[in-house]
Amino acid sequence: MIVSNSIIVSIYVLSAYQKKGYGKKLLNKILSECKAPYCLAVYEENRNAYRFYENFGFKVTKKGSQKNHKYLEMTIS
Repeated sequence: MIVSNSIIVSIYVLSAYQKKGYGKKLLNKILSECKAPYCLAVYEENRNAYRFYENFGFKVTKKGSQKNHKYLEMTIS
């Protein structure tokens, strides 16, 4: 089996621990352990998460909707 990319299914940091570097450490660990390119989805209304991933270099590659929520698919190589 050949894995051509890594799909990040879920990353969550409790609000009490946000903006303290935990998310950055967690994502850096994931990026160092998995194969590029990386793909994830974030709800469009979650602007904080969108900016977080954008700061890492993720780019929007697709827009969609699911159960009354619009999402952005983001990818980084």
